Parts: sequence; C-alpha cells; structure tokens
Amino acid sequence: MKSRIFYPTEVVIEAGGHRSLLTYMPNTKRLFAVTGHNAMEKAGVLDTLRAQCASASIDLCIHKGISTNPLHTDVDAVADACRAFGADTILGLGGGSSVDVAKMVAMVMTNGGSCWDYISIGGESLRKIEKPTLPMIAVPTTSGTGSESTPYAVVTHAETMMKKGMGHPYLYPTTALLDPELLALMPLEQVAVTGFDAFGQALEGYTSGRSTLHSEFYGYSALKLIAENFERVYDCPDDLEAKAKMAWGATLAGLSIGLVDVNLAHAMSHPLSGRFDIQHGRAVALCTAPAIWFNRADVGDKYGQTVALFGHSAGSSDQSAETLIKVFYRLTEKFGVDIELKNYGLGDVDMDAVTTDALEIGAINTNVKPVTHEDVRLLFTHVWEGRYA
Repeated sequence: MKSRIFYPTEVVIEAGGHRSLLTYMPNTKRLFAVTGHNAMEKAGVLDTLRAQCASASIDLCIHKGISTNPLHTDVDAVADACRAFGADTILGLGGGSSVDVAKMVAMVMTNGGSCWDYISIGGESLRKIEKPTLPMIAVPTTSGTGSESTPYAVVTHAETMMKKGMGHPYLYPTTALLDPELLALMPLEQVAVTGFDAFGQALEGYTSGRSTLHSEFYGYSALKLIAENFERVYDCPDDLEAKAKMAWGATLAGLSIGLVDVNLAHAMSHPLSGRFDIQHGRAVALCTAPAIWFNRADVGDKYGQTVALFGHSAGSSDQSAETLIKVFYRLTEKFGVDIELKNYGLGDVDMDAVTTDALEIGAINTNVKPVTHEDVRLLFTHVWEGRYA
C-alpha cells in the first residue's frame, strides 16, 4: 500500500475575506486580476479590490469577460495582456473558468508559448511545464469546480472544439480564499449546477480506480459535507455557515481528484462542454447517473456508504447504485436541472465523435472499470435519453 499527498496551497475560509485580500499577497506590486463578465462589478467586489490596491500603491489591471468554456485563443490573449502589463501576481476571481484561466496565465507567464502547447494529445504535449508559475491567488465565487485545490486547468481548442485539461503540481494556486459572502452572491441556478460538479468530483475521487487512503478520505469527507449542505445552500441562500461548509466540501473534492484525477462522468462531460458550450457542471450532471450504474459492480461498498450519508440504507451493488441514482434524480428535479441531452436543442449529435473525444481525456483511464469505445458510445445514448441504463 502506498499513499502520497502534496498540497502546497494555503486555504483560508473567511467571511468577508475579499475585503482584506492583499493580506495574502504581501509582496505584490503589479496585480493582474482575471474574472467573469459583470457579476463581481455589479456586486461592488471589483471596486473593493481597486480601493485596496490604491491604498497600498499596487498597480492593478482587471481582465473581465471570461466565459463558461474559454477557448485556448482567449487564454492566450489574456496572457498577452498580462505580459504587457508586467504582472508579478495573478488573481483568479470568479467561477471555475476564471480560476482555470488565471492558473494557465500564471503558468504561461513563466513557461512561455501558448496554453494549448501544454495539452497532451495522443499522450504527448508540445511543451512541458518546467518552471514555477507566478504567484496565483484563487478566490472562487462558486462551490463546485474545486479548481482552487487542484493541479489542473481545462481549456477548449478554438478550431477542433476539443476540451481538455493540463495538469502539474505547479498549477496549484499559492493561496485559495473561500469567502462565504461571495458565495452568497451566486444565483440559485449556479448553486445547483456547480453543486452537482462538486458532488461528481467527490464521488469520482472517492471511487477512483487509483484510490488511495488520502483520496478516499478527502472524497468521502467531501461527500459528507455536500450531503449535509447542498440543499441547505439552495433553500437558505443567506446561511453563510452552510455556504462555508459547501465550499469546503468542494475544495476537499478538489483535493481528492487532485491526487487521483476525475474519471468517467467528467471525461464524458468535456466533449459536451467543448462542442456544445454546455456549462461544465450541467454537463457533468448529464453524465453522472449512467456512470454510477456502469461502475456499480466495481466500487465495492462505496455507493452503499455514500447513500448512507443521504440517510438511506445500503444494499447490494445494484440496490445501492439505484438508491444513489434516485437521490441524484430527486436533487436534479428539485433544482430544475435537465438531465436529458435531447432537450438541449442540439439537433443530431455525432455519437462517435463525442465518444472519441471522451476517450482522449486521460482521466477516463482512472475509472474503476475499464471502458471501451462501445461502452462510452452506449453511455452517451443513455445521456441523450436521460436514463441510466
């Protein structure tokens, strides 16, 4: 038995922590902030950041407009702007895409080239990440992607529309700030969609084919926090304690997959996001139930342990999987998340193409049960119909 952990990120949980953000970047002189479109501006968060930097004589450049599924050319353009500004510290403020882009920009600033140079295609990438990134602060405004606690970043190629990730220990942020006040700004739709991403990551980390003592502990702990707080943060948007616990659950899920990677449902979700611009958490939710059923005979008693966290009794492998899927279906219905791909107005979907893209995602090789092209293609037909078998 061998279990290792490397986690260099300082994690801070502090309500209102964004108002003292410079505490966590004491040597900063030129700060480059990456964020989404207008949510942080409308909430006054960017004005707070501007005031902090002005009082500390820190030069600030804010790049707004990061989309749900950024293209590699978008990331390269942000990196060019960052280079022209001469940043010494990067801030990722927003959802998982903003944090991912900030991580890639921090890496490209020291390693050079295009971000896509570092994506492995067919097992090889053009360049290797060899140098530490610029100091990078992650301030997530959603409780879902776990990007603040993983060594991964995901991007979509502008021409092929393949969505794929890069991974390296240097991609861990320097500091991750979990601020429940920012999480309370999330629209309920985002609470639901990002929560399903957190649930999927926790479950995949816990049941990975590469499971270790560390990854199982973090994955199970994440599932417990999510089971206890997911509905609470939806039903009671102003409950900052529940927000903090849900955020910590998402971060723990990130810690788990940071050790063993995601697997089947996430690998299948990437072509849905890349080719059809479906939000990541929603794409994961589309693929979760079929993946649970596919893996049911190979996860031991882990599905039984998971359903117990939601207040249900374990049974046989089939019974526990069915119960877990029923729990999942109940949540998707409550939160209004459609898990029938045929309802997304996509027209004819090339099942072989999305299957090929999913099999290119290296994480699929960590699935507890080996998958073939035929397996994944069949699973995508289940995703289309919104059924698990």
